[in-house]
Amino acid sequence: MKPQLYYSEEAMQVLDAVWDVACIFTAEFGSELLLAVLFCMGFGLFRVAVFWNAFGLGQRVIKAVDLATEARGCLRAKQLEADWAAGRGDLVLEAWPLAECLSLGALRAIAEAMVASEKVSELPCILRRILGKHLSLRSADGLMAVLDSLPDGASSLTAEVRKIFAESPAEVHQATPGRGNLCQTLEMELEVSPTQATLQRGRASSTGSMQHELSASALSPEAAVSLLEHAVKSSDAVLLREVHDRAVAEKLVLSPSGYETLLRGYASAGDSRAIHVFEEMHRSGFQPSDGLLASVISLCAESRHVQLAECLAAHAREVSGQMTLSIYSTLMKVYSHARLFHKTCDLYEQMEEEGVKPDTVIYGSVIKAAVESSRLDLARRLFKESGNPDLLNYMSLIRAAGRERDVEKALGLLSELEASPLRVDATAYNCVLEVCAACGDRASARDLLHHMKSAGCVDVVSYNTYLKMLLGHDALSEVSMIIKEMRCLGIKPNVVTYNSLVNAAVGRHDLEGAWRLISEMEEAGVWADAFTCSILMKGVRHAPCSEDLDRVLELVQQAKVTPDEVLTNCLLDACVRLRDAGRLNKVLDQFKATGVVPSPHARAMLLRAYGHAGQPDRVWSLWNELVSGSADGPDEQAFGSMIEACLAGGDLSGAASVFRGQHLRLSTFPRASMVFSAFVKACAQVKSPNLAIDLYECVKGEFACTKVTYNTLIDMLVRQSDSGRADAVFRDMALNAVTPDLITYSTMIKGHCARGDLEQGLQLLGLMQRRGISPDAVLFNSILDGCAHKQMRTLTEQVLRDMEAANIAPSNFTLSILIKLYGRCNDVEAAFEVVDTYPKMYGFKLNAQVYTCLMSACISNNALPRALEVYESMKASGCMTDGKTYQTLLSGCVRHSDLDAALSLIEDALSQGPAVRLDKDVTEAVLLLAVRQGRSSDVAVPLLGRLRAAGVPVSDRIATAATRQVAEAGSPKAHRLQGPIGLAR
Repeated sequence: MKPQLYYSEEAMQVLDAVWDVACIFTAEFGSELLLAVLFCMGFGLFRVAVFWNAFGLGQRVIKAVDLATEARGCLRAKQLEADWAAGRGDLVLEAWPLAECLSLGALRAIAEAMVASEKVSELPCILRRILGKHLSLRSADGLMAVLDSLPDGASSLTAEVRKIFAESPAEVHQATPGRGNLCQTLEMELEVSPTQATLQRGRASSTGSMQHELSASALSPEAAVSLLEHAVKSSDAVLLREVHDRAVAEKLVLSPSGYETLLRGYASAGDSRAIHVFEEMHRSGFQPSDGLLASVISLCAESRHVQLAECLAAHAREVSGQMTLSIYSTLMKVYSHARLFHKTCDLYEQMEEEGVKPDTVIYGSVIKAAVESSRLDLARRLFKESGNPDLLNYMSLIRAAGRERDVEKALGLLSELEASPLRVDATAYNCVLEVCAACGDRASARDLLHHMKSAGCVDVVSYNTYLKMLLGHDALSEVSMIIKEMRCLGIKPNVVTYNSLVNAAVGRHDLEGAWRLISEMEEAGVWADAFTCSILMKGVRHAPCSEDLDRVLELVQQAKVTPDEVLTNCLLDACVRLRDAGRLNKVLDQFKATGVVPSPHARAMLLRAYGHAGQPDRVWSLWNELVSGSADGPDEQAFGSMIEACLAGGDLSGAASVFRGQHLRLSTFPRASMVFSAFVKACAQVKSPNLAIDLYECVKGEFACTKVTYNTLIDMLVRQSDSGRADAVFRDMALNAVTPDLITYSTMIKGHCARGDLEQGLQLLGLMQRRGISPDAVLFNSILDGCAHKQMRTLTEQVLRDMEAANIAPSNFTLSILIKLYGRCNDVEAAFEVVDTYPKMYGFKLNAQVYTCLMSACISNNALPRALEVYESMKASGCMTDGKTYQTLLSGCVRHSDLDAALSLIEDALSQGPAVRLDKDVTEAVLLLAVRQGRSSDVAVPLLGRLRAAGVPVSDRIATAATRQVAEAGSPKAHRLQGPIGLAR
């Protein structure tokens, strides 16, 4: 309803008088002249405020005039912004003083124009004029508009601008009644401004430096929100977390907008703290709307933050009883990005239960998910339910037919699509062609390609798909025809076409043919990409050649290819295979020049490559970069590669330091036990057991070692005769649920037997047998050897019977242990009995070790003749004698002063040539025996000559003793031998 207007009595009298005058004037002069006079009078009268006040409309007219004036001023402000956007800073500086109204955009345009025209020094004066006339610009937004325009490094100017905005001139209060607290309000706003200014002007510096600058003053809630908003806009996850942590530390109460900003930022970054922020926001009483929930869930799609999306969806269902269509749609989007297609299908079933009707977008998403998760029946059902399926739905069903390898169904869907009102484009045809190619149906693919050509829906993708199928069937002649057909139709082969051809050539091991195709690409103006170079590297990898590698590197430079992770790994792998550190450095330098940061996988390969190339400095430099470059530290792959690099270079101490540096994170590395096993094995190979044992004590609480690692550690400790620590490691195996095996028990029992603790060894043997582990020959021999050393004959024979009862045949090693035992027990007959019995019983021949032990037993029991008989039996059996055999017999001859037998044995040994090396000490003992028996001239001196001629070393002391006795006897023979012996000396 329009408002009623009431006029005063004076106004009505005036109107009546005017009407009477108008009637008289019309009668005398005519209506045209009257209209002209009235127009002139009205123009003047309506501009007089007294006139409008007479009718009670004065204030309304004044307000309308002010609005019109303000509109004209805003148009001028917009014109200033437009002039600056067009690059006409001169027009901005010329026209701004005439503007009656300025906006924030106009203020920014003026400031930027002055900076661009190098009039920065005049900016403070101009700002004072503008702010004195336009009070609305004295705000935090106005300050930010000006600060954004200032050049970098103008710190003094920045401070002056802030001071100008913070000024409180007296005329402000006088000119603005009722707004006496304007300056206080501005001061509150300006608490945020330094923070915002630091953010806007500090982007060139690191986040850490900005935080250091902002930490000087207390953080207000408004400043915190400003920082959070900036972090979200710039996708700065580090700044977002640091501001949040500081807000929590200072116990700031965030507003709902602050919580919303935090939630959006963490959702975009995929940070798990988003769930805690949402729970805290809910506890603070802030109830997010469905629109906000759907928006945040949508942000989870790119970051694949499935946990947060599901949490928000569950909250929406809890609050409203069911989720809205928009939340269902965004949650499906998250599942699609995370490739959790089965969850998309399950979510659709929930929609059906809750009675939510899907739209076209959801139908398309669920159909695609059903195809990807192999729920093809669901895909077909939804296709029918959609009522009006679109092209994407048809393509999803065509792909489903491809998964079932049903070409006929795919072709039938294409026919149905062609009959529908939908426009069939080349993409749909290519989808069906891809099904034909994947199923290897060349005939259907060929017919479809002809149909596509007739329909005018063939493109380079179509030919690439068809070519890929032909190359898979080695139809090279038809490939050439297809290439010609493409060119006749004006379809140029692209890089994908050539990549398929190059890949086929590499697959045929025709590397030269692949390089000819590269030349053809260059002639056609098609540049190689990372896939092309990776394919070539695949061919180089089969037969690494430095020349081919150089050609690929040259192609990378010429085509300006940005190496991806696959190409990076291929190049590095080839350099490692070639053991070429120079080219390895060249590859790395190329990557650094392109600005490409190697991925974590590539860095791990670099560590291995440098290690195998023998460049420890580069290994440690890259490792230190990985350690300091990430808050979480290197990942498991980099850790394993670093250990491998240290082991390849023999730096066991360095590998141990890497383990100690990462020991707190070892529990999160599933392969840590395997890496430690390689370290322990390397220590065992270079006989550095202490390094392995010390590191084991440091890291054993972080992961459970493998059985092989435990066995290696126990073996090293047993070899060191450290049975106490070996027992501790054995207990650790049980505590970590690692079941000892035969090797473990054998090593432990051997250690106990070696130190004479037979009781403990036999207890372990019984424990092993109770656990169902059958002892082997090595274990029984270890126990027999321990019993023999302690001359426990009864126990030894009992173990021997147990050994036979376990169907383990005694061996030569067993016989040697028994012979030693019976020799120590002065029962030579028992030794000969086992020698005669067991070889016949178990079908093996005696070796040199058994013969030697039997000879030793005879000699120790003063039966040298019998030992010599054993020697003759040994020669008769065809068993080869060795140095140990002659050492044992010669020692017995010297012991029993049987010089003739000793000389005969030496003659036998020398007759065998270098195959038998006589012991120096025992030969010298024979020479001394001859000297003591006064047989230097006929035995010692000739024997000395024979030994030296055969290369057997004899000390000067023994030679002098032999020749001196001859010289003292005055024998002429001594004079004849003195010269040669002296020369020999």
